[in-house]
Amino acid sequence: MRALTWTGLSPPPPAMVARMTTTSKMVALRRMTPRKDRVCVRATASSSAAVSSGGVVEAVELAEIEDMSKKWTWKGEYSINYFVKSSPEEVTPASQTVLLVHGFGASIPHWRRNINALSKHHTVYAIDLLGFGASEKPPGFSYTMESWAELILNFLEEVVQKPTVLIGNSVGSLACVIAASEESQRDLVKGLVLLNCAGGMNNKAVFDDWRIKLLMPLLLLIDFLLKQRG
Repeated sequence: MRALTWTGLSPPPPAMVARMTTTSKMVALRRMTPRKDRVCVRATASSSAAVSSGGVVEAVELAEIEDMSKKWTWKGEYSINYFVKSSPEEVTPASQTVLLVHGFGASIPHWRRNINALSKHHTVYAIDLLGFGASEKPPGFSYTMESWAELILNFLEEVVQKPTVLIGNSVGSLACVIAASEESQRDLVKGLVLLNCAGGMNNKAVFDDWRIKLLMPLLLLIDFLLKQRG
């Protein structure tokens, strides 16, 4: 998997590339030197029909997202909502297939101001993760980062069916990083763009630490005594 530089608005700092190390399901990021073979996704506003006279990229209408969205059944059980748009003005060697993954509490419309700009040069997929947007929200399901990462990989394998650049925001970024770290020989993930990447949804990794487990009885006792004094 090659690194990816985001050049949508302004020159970025040295690119952050996911180097996947999975200790207690935690993922570390390492700053790397730019390489000539880096994948680059460009979202430019010039000569685009999606740009208003004020120079602002026009958003995809919510009605269009609702009308044009499709359904995919994950694991033969769960209905997953997704949207795809491809209207390239120019297909170049730099054109990519990208998947947009929203953050916590969001959905596909979160990307409504990005989809038009990106689709001018790339094939754009956007997905509602299980439990969000128009995707199914099964009660009792174990909503974890690992589950969402698995969903992303299965979506790439069954629906997109080509190497894809993952673009995530917040917990969507973390899900993308975990997906990329667990994807090995299938060549599904071509690159990553991480926006406001979350560190996690809970403190499970902290409690998995043996030192915390060793001290936990003492911590619980102190907590109990403090509550008694209160």
